[in-house]
Amino acid sequence: MNSAEQDQNLSELVGAIVSSIAHARGVADAEALRLAHIYRRNELLKGLPVPRLRLRNINISLPLLISGMSPSEAGTLNTSANIASACFHALQRGLGLLLARLKQKADMESLPEEERNEACLYSILINGLFEESEKDTRTLKKERFEGYKHIFTSRIGAVIDEALERNGNDVATSSEQSSIETYVADSVAEATRRLLQELFFTRLREFAIGRQKDLPEAERKPFDPARARLRTEAFLHGEDGGILVEDARRAAAQSCYRQQAKPAEIRVIAGTDNVKNCGAGPEMITRINMTIHEEGLEWTSQPDGGADRLCPE
Repeated sequence: MNSAEQDQNLSELVGAIVSSIAHARGVADAEALRLAHIYRRNELLKGLPVPRLRLRNINISLPLLISGMSPSEAGTLNTSANIASACFHALQRGLGLLLARLKQKADMESLPEEERNEACLYSILINGLFEESEKDTRTLKKERFEGYKHIFTSRIGAVIDEALERNGNDVATSSEQSSIETYVADSVAEATRRLLQELFFTRLREFAIGRQKDLPEAERKPFDPARARLRTEAFLHGEDGGILVEDARRAAAQSCYRQQAKPAEIRVIAGTDNVKNCGAGPEMITRINMTIHEEGLEWTSQPDGGADRLCPE
């Protein structure tokens, strides 16, 4: 086996070590949980502490040979039309999934009546966006979304143009890729939020006016646009509506580049046998000394009822 077949990226080697240690912690925690159930069921063991392994510090001395370096490769930005198309399909898929979720919430008697009524209302509004179909797949009505791609193309086109102007061309290095991707994704998310606000506002107005027609003239109430806008904003900033915005953000981030940028990589030959078999003397061996410190994370509930977050234990 020649050196070209033995070498690997240093980043992959270090990542594999850290990943293996993290997996070992997971296996140890699962075993501690299994023992905890055994201790709980046993009267003699019930009062004893359950053993649990903690890896505070791990010191590793890694001998290796540097075999070369892989040059970096610049990423190529996608076109605004392709990003817009990806966002459109993500939103269409997200609306279908949200519709099914809202219908389930509307039938859950364990939820407060106000929350069930809100879920029922928005399931009706979203359901009206889709073509009637006996198939499982749902297609958005063209007349409802005929301007959607145009809006996104123009909005994302401006974002891409600004990114190109800032970068000077249609490529980005690995250090630039993350900032450009975040900028594009955030802009798409904001454009999606504004579009959905107008969409749901229009649907809410149509729904309210339609209901008023069925009432006697004395019982009809004028449509309140200010209240409707506040209601749609609250929905889009909530858990259910926020999913749609995040779907568009994720789609923009994933489709931002036709080709992802690759950083420069150091190629190394690792493993004691491999290093020995290469016939290199001690002065040719590079030794990496690593100290890995374990820090656990735990899910923490938010006082305001927001989404749980991972925080250091």
